[in-house]
Amino acid sequence: MLGWFKKKKPQELPPELKALSEKFFAPQAQAVAIAERVREYVDAVQAKEVEYPAHRRKDASVLELWTHIRLEAWHKIFNFGKSDLMLLADIRQQLTLLNSFLDERPHFEFPQPRGELIADTLQGVWQVYIYLSTVGSELADNATDTHTLKSRGRDILSDFTDKATSLRTQWQAFDRAMKNKDEVRPDMPETIIAIFWEDVTAKTKSIAVSKVFGPIPESNIQYMLKLLAEKATEKEVAEMRAYMDRVRAAKEPEDIRAS
Repeated sequence: MLGWFKKKKPQELPPELKALSEKFFAPQAQAVAIAERVREYVDAVQAKEVEYPAHRRKDASVLELWTHIRLEAWHKIFNFGKSDLMLLADIRQQLTLLNSFLDERPHFEFPQPRGELIADTLQGVWQVYIYLSTVGSELADNATDTHTLKSRGRDILSDFTDKATSLRTQWQAFDRAMKNKDEVRPDMPETIIAIFWEDVTAKTKSIAVSKVFGPIPESNIQYMLKLLAEKATEKEVAEMRAYMDRVRAAKEPEDIRAS
């Protein structure tokens, strides 16, 4: 009987339930982490610990610029009416959000908060892209400059819209399978916050690289390496090439750091 009071080892979840639990909670944890990092950055700006906006700094690294421009972009979704980043991570709201974004398109209305959760959140998403477009156009960045994108028949929102369209199809299939017990249940799709994070991360990387290496970065990088090879040691040239390889391959700012 006394054994009942002993501390019991937590029961392990079956692999399927563990994976589902992680898929359910990971997007919410990501939303919380973004909010915390943005708040820390705003505090640092207000304390004049960092220069704002980041893209006008001189001699800043790609890693610093990428990190801080991304935080500045994310900041635009906060304090816009009832906009709530956590909504993009809520698996119960994915189809509702995707249908509103793709069909009703409230983000293209006059940019004033409606006082409605879904409309204001999608308008908040649009504010992020307006900021990216403004900064990217100032730097003539290949991935975000308005005129460059227009010449390709694209705009700042095109990549995100393409991903959202594909994601809606996946959520429709998942929702149908959940209602029909006879269907094979597919894996739960990713959430809107995941594709939003991926797209903003890619675009802020491009902006940061353009700030450091110019609007045609690859050509400028090759020219810089050629000049470096004429004056520097083989070791210094090898280190710079390794650095540039890390920049090209990086999916997150931290990937640029030497291991």
